[in-house]
Amino acid sequence: PKLFARYDPATLNSIVVLKDLSDEVEFCTMETDLSFAHCQSQMRLLAALHSEENHSHRERLSSPTFTEPPKDYAPKDADVPGTLHENFGLKSKH
Repeated sequence: PKLFARYDPATLNSIVVLKDLSDEVEFCTMETDLSFAHCQSQMRLLAALHSEENHSHRERLSSPTFTEPPKDYAPKDADVPGTLHENFGLKSKH
């Protein structure tokens, strides 16, 4: 397959460019009807991809050298905690 991938180890910025497969494969949705044989083949493929013997051959990444904490760029009022705040999304008990 046509593939281009690069990453910057200092910032962990990365890009992956793949060949467009939309004319060669079927992308399923929750509404896609699958035959039992199709489901079996999907399960066999996933089992092979996630099997224990394959884990030892995976490339392991080292820890990032760029350690700046993440920034919250989402628009919000000054008195509202951002999405990175430890209490974001928790409901108050009042």
